[in-house]
Amino acid sequence: MADSAVQTEIAALQEQVARDHEALRKASLNGQKLMMLCLKMNQKLNLMMEMAKNAVESVPMGPSNEAVVAEQPLMCGFMNIKAKNERNWKRRWFVLRKGALAYYNDQNATTPKGTIPLAVCVVDGLKVRDNMQRPCMALVVEGRTLYCEAETKKDNVAWFLAINCMQQQLDYSRKLEAQGIEPDTRILAFFDHPLRTELALDDVSLSVEAITSMESTIRFHSALVSLSMQSAALRDEHVESLARALSGNKFLQTVRLGSNDLGPAAAASLAVALEKNAVITELNLAGNHIGDDGVLALANALGSRPPLAVLDLSDNEVTDEGFAHFVDTLVTESYPLPALEFSSNAITSAGVVGSLVPALGALPSLTRVALASNAVDDAGVAAILGALPSSSLRELVLSNNPYAHEQHVEALLASLLATSSLVLIDMVPVVLDEQSIATLRLLRDNDALAL
Repeated sequence: MADSAVQTEIAALQEQVARDHEALRKASLNGQKLMMLCLKMNQKLNLMMEMAKNAVESVPMGPSNEAVVAEQPLMCGFMNIKAKNERNWKRRWFVLRKGALAYYNDQNATTPKGTIPLAVCVVDGLKVRDNMQRPCMALVVEGRTLYCEAETKKDNVAWFLAINCMQQQLDYSRKLEAQGIEPDTRILAFFDHPLRTELALDDVSLSVEAITSMESTIRFHSALVSLSMQSAALRDEHVESLARALSGNKFLQTVRLGSNDLGPAAAASLAVALEKNAVITELNLAGNHIGDDGVLALANALGSRPPLAVLDLSDNEVTDEGFAHFVDTLVTESYPLPALEFSSNAITSAGVVGSLVPALGALPSLTRVALASNAVDDAGVAAILGALPSSSLRELVLSNNPYAHEQHVEALLASLLATSSLVLIDMVPVVLDEQSIATLRLLRDNDALAL
């Protein structure tokens, strides 16, 4: 019987039972008539339950489902299932394979009670529905809504994620095959293993379609903690979809997008994601060209979220303006960023003297400054060395800047003697002789000093 016809029949029976119940409440009936009316009501209720049961368990097996059933299962376990308008749950053994979700009476059954084709199934997220006490997943197939509820909250999330991954894989493969493009096996493997904690897609160009296909999966992934797409030819349009995914994810901690082609627009999208995602602790954007506008957007996002442990903005065409705004934001917001990673940019002594030097004493959490390969000359180096005693720095990287190394040796020695926290200084070509280094280590009682 067609689904609409079943619903019509059930609705008619419900109306009849309601009328009988009202008549029973109002009428004064003798024992025989009362028994007959109750019997009729019971028959109608049983018929309704049987029709509803058939409606749930009559999802047809398509012509390709026999092959699906024979495939190795990706996930299996017990879940409760019922139709949207049905009262009682049924406990069934579910098996997820590529392309379909089948369910059986129990784990020993060989013939499915029904199969839900994932290609035409809409999965509504985990929600509390229809006065239910616990959240469940809704699967909408050709107008029919089936509720599925696992035995624990953790299992609910795992099933939802696994089904979502499989649907995204089907969509990804279908889109690329239509364009004559071979799917990336790493992405297919990611979809096949929804509980993996790391996803590395480095060193191979990624299409916009590939990122888009993973958006929903990354957004709801509860196991993924590290995502790396470095040297993947990403552009701003890639990041639009990725940023939406990051905004909704509550578990991802590390995001590495270095050595791509990301500009200010990508940085702005990621800034919005950072504001919404309080879990990310490491964001690597080194080797892009986000520029001052991108740094400005990221800086403005920092004050509204918990501290990042790592924010690498090296090699991003940042000038004094962007650097100064970033440092000033840290001071204004009292933001405890542990490291300034700004090597290989276009920062000069003006930016260092005007923003970094005054900030060193005001940022007790700042333990590392990396400004290698910028345009910091003698004035900038002298100012930094002079401010070291009032700072909390443990590491200072100033190599490959245009300063004259001879004139800073004495200042470096003085700063090191006055600053016990420093354990690493990279100021090539400023080099101290072995005797000076040995004396410093002795006076500071610090064998870990690296120069």
